[in-house]
Amino acid sequence: MYPLIDDAAKQFTGYINMKMASNTSIVFDVRDISLRYSCNSITSTTYAFNAKAYDGENTSEILNYGRKMWKSISSSTQLPSSPITREVNQYFIRITNQAVQRRRYNNEKRNDLLNYVISLKDKRNFSEIETAAHAMTFFLDGFETSSLALCYVLYELSKNTRVQEKLRIEINENIDKNQTVPIETLLNLTYLDQVFYEAIRLHPPLYYTTRQCNESIELISDEQKILIPNGTTIWIPIYSIHRDPDIYENPHEFMPERFNEENGGVKAFRDKCVLIPFGESAHICLGKKLGTLQIKAAVVELLRNFELICDDSVTDDDLEIRPQRFANIPKGEIKVQFKKLSEF
Repeated sequence: MYPLIDDAAKQFTGYINMKMASNTSIVFDVRDISLRYSCNSITSTTYAFNAKAYDGENTSEILNYGRKMWKSISSSTQLPSSPITREVNQYFIRITNQAVQRRRYNNEKRNDLLNYVISLKDKRNFSEIETAAHAMTFFLDGFETSSLALCYVLYELSKNTRVQEKLRIEINENIDKNQTVPIETLLNLTYLDQVFYEAIRLHPPLYYTTRQCNESIELISDEQKILIPNGTTIWIPIYSIHRDPDIYENPHEFMPERFNEENGGVKAFRDKCVLIPFGESAHICLGKKLGTLQIKAAVVELLRNFELICDDSVTDDDLEIRPQRFANIPKGEIKVQFKKLSEF
């Protein structure tokens, strides 16, 4: 599956170069291009077809349906419990059935998510709707939340020249310019991991998550005892935990080095459940590994080719959080200049 993600990351860089044409730089809304990249990547791994997300504004059917799906979800003040619209449901049932039938007809085997969905369908005798539901889950995990995370990683790198250059040095020291990035190398880039987690600490794609208590429990602190009855739904404020000054020094600053090994690394914070952009434990986000690979592959390809510079038009108001929303979608555009490194 990783080669498909690697190809998507290269196509992403190719798209930027194509739009740049003979110029040395170009400005993009990274919210928009991150969504297009995620759509291309997740569609390839889940449905095995080209999303055409870089084509004209309204030519990518799956991109438009993905936007419709998330528009209804992100405008909710609660985790979505009502069905996605009939139109969107029918679309994803149709393309899932087509993908499965095409794979069976061609007797094609690929190491991707569609192959996994087909194996689930066969082993558990899933109906068409159940099969489509599993495929939609993977699409959702890799579509909007991954694109938001990538958007904020690129934004923070564009604002922090020191961090961007330090990360570029790590990339160049471990990967030859023309070499395809091995997955083992990608996963072992320590500073990339720190940058990634620091960006989604500051800007978690989801403001909060929920869990339901399955047995009564008493929480005890220095000041009080709180009884949580069985069946109670708990809201966990991810955004607030990630910016708690009792947990993080200078919590509003972008400081990837806070996850250095002397501080226990990323793992120490995750073990304490104070770094939870994907949730944690048994109900951790199913798309965590896929989304992380998508983002890291894109960042590596971009920093090998471009310098990122935050556009002066981006203001704090563009990043204003909106508590009435479920997802941490920026209020305004986040414009970043991409400048060819070869022109320096």
